[in-house]
Amino acid sequence: MPDPPAVPSAPGSLVPDSLPVPDLLPVLMRKVRRRRRIRNGVTGGVAALAVAAGVALAVSLSLPDVSPPPTVPAVAAPPPALAMSALGEYPIQAAARIDPQSWGTEVEMSCSYRGGKGGDYSLVALGRDGTETQLATWKALPENTAKVVVGTPMKSQEIASLEIRSMRTGKPLMRLVYP
Repeated sequence: MPDPPAVPSAPGSLVPDSLPVPDLLPVLMRKVRRRRRIRNGVTGGVAALAVAAGVALAVSLSLPDVSPPPTVPAVAAPPPALAMSALGEYPIQAAARIDPQSWGTEVEMSCSYRGGKGGDYSLVALGRDGTETQLATWKALPENTAKVVVGTPMKSQEIASLEIRSMRTGKPLMRLVYP
């Protein structure tokens, strides 16, 4: 006698189907293990890369700087100050220097007064073309030294000489002639 026809089971019923149920647990376990191995491998690789970057950074920071120092253009030392010549018997001594600049000339002068009551003085630049330019004025104090640094648009080659003059009389007291 033939088998009776199979009756499909209703959903949610406890009656098994006539087809065998495959064993899914081993297949799912293999998939989970495979994904776990991939995830652990990626995590380990990222961790190793982070450690290597940290070590490389620590080593590079601990090494001394062996790069050559930056090149600094050589700056010429300013010319030395030259003693000014007295044009009579006056209680002053002075020295001056001129330093060419791109904008003109820097003049630096130091004047010591050894007299009893002081006086008012001026520093004048005499040009090769005969012009006179007052660069600075100051009051000399007894037993003191005045230092003046001043700029002029005159080029250094245009300056023939520097003079210290009395403000009261306009008379030159000291002179420095430039070649």
